[in-house]
Amino acid sequence: MIPDGCVHLQLNGLVAIARKLGIDCVPAVVGWNHYRGGTHPILDGCVILKEHEDELREAWSKQYEKKEIAAKLKRTQRAIKNWRCLVKGLITLKKVRARFASRDRRLLHVDEKLENNEKTDKNATETTNGAGTLTWPPTDYSLPNINSKL
Repeated sequence: MIPDGCVHLQLNGLVAIARKLGIDCVPAVVGWNHYRGGTHPILDGCVILKEHEDELREAWSKQYEKKEIAAKLKRTQRAIKNWRCLVKGLITLKKVRARFASRDRRLLHVDEKLENNEKTDKNATETTNGAGTLTWPPTDYSLPNINSKL
């Protein structure tokens, strides 16, 4: 039951906003939960005076917009950080391959193909370098023949 001249609002975080604005706000008990030998109240929203309803809704919508903007900014910053980490890793991989693959130039050939944006061969499991040998790592997806061991 709601007292006369009051409104029940079910908006998240409304109690904190009402405290900031100095408006009386009471959490609304909508039921009781019985577990572990005790009775616990179920709180859902809050009860305020009707005259403060519009003011609190506007303040809540502004707060909600600020939270959305902050969350979107956080997601974009995380995406940029992830891309930066990926690019740094690829640059490091290229440097390591350039330094330690001096005898075996097959790995460098793969990097050059990626940089030049050449289209891959129709047979995606076997990529060859200029000498006609297979590049590393070999990608053979066939299962061993179990009948040959008998």
